[in-house]
Formats: sequence, C-alpha cells, structure tokens
Amino acid sequence: MSATPPTDGHGVADRLRVVGVATQPGDSEIDAWADAAVAERLPRLRAVAAEWQKTVGAVAGLLGAGTLLNADSTARALPLGARHVFTLAAVLAFTAAAASIVLASVAAQPRIRTIPPGVAARRAARDEAFSYARARLVASRWCAGVALVALLVSFGVRWYA
Repeated sequence: MSATPPTDGHGVADRLRVVGVATQPGDSEIDAWADAAVAERLPRLRAVAAEWQKTVGAVAGLLGAGTLLNADSTARALPLGARHVFTLAAVLAFTAAAASIVLASVAAQPRIRTIPPGVAARRAARDEAFSYARARLVASRWCAGVALVALLVSFGVRWYA
C-alpha cells in the first residue's frame, strides 16, 4: 500500500483545495488584540463587578441610612395607608440593595471548581464562568434599580403624604 495519494482525479487529495484569504497590513495585530480581549474578559468583568459592588454599597448605605434615620417621627405622622406603603417601599429597597450587593460580590469572585483536562472542556468552562458572572452582574444592576425606585417611592410617600 502506497503512502502517496492517488492522482487519478477521484482521490481525497484531489478534492482538497486550499483557499487563501487576503489580509491587510496590521491584521495580525488585530487578531492579537481580539485574542487578548477574549482572554481578559472574565478578569475585567470581575473587576467591574467589584467596583459596582462598592458603588451600590455606598449609595444604598447613604440613601438607606438617610431614609431610615430620619423616618421615625415622619413615618409615625403618616396616615395608616401611607405608612404601610412607606414601610413596604423601605423594606423592598433594603432587600433589593442587599441582593444587589450579594450578587455583585458573587460576580466578582471566582467559583471554586475543578479545571477539566481537555482544551475544549476548559474553553467551555471559561465561557460558562464568564456567563455566570455576567448574569450575576446584570441581576445586581436590576436589583440596584429596584432599590433606587423603592427608595424614591419611600421619599415620595414621606414628602407628599
């Protein structure tokens, strides 16, 4: 049996063809940039999540403390229905802010897991880790929005009731 492929026009080697792709000067730098961006996206997402966690914590702490510390005498003077709305909004704001901080913390921290042996499995694990962290960061931002709206409602009830 010969190691050379058949050349009668019917062999595998005769059906293969190499297609060249025209490149521009600088394409290799663009490819290197894209590879680095993909490799750095998880660490960057975690850094963004950590900064977001600090921001949400500071804003929630300042607004929440201001609302709750100044609310005692004001809340007692509210009509019963407005007092219930104020209490519900304050509890929702506190819960959503806490959830936002926890979700941002989870997004910022790497999960403990076993690194798979194969390259394809490692790539899938990396992509899954990115998706997991991104989903937590998005949820954290939604919770922060809910907390902000609930705080505004509590301010509005105190101010206008």
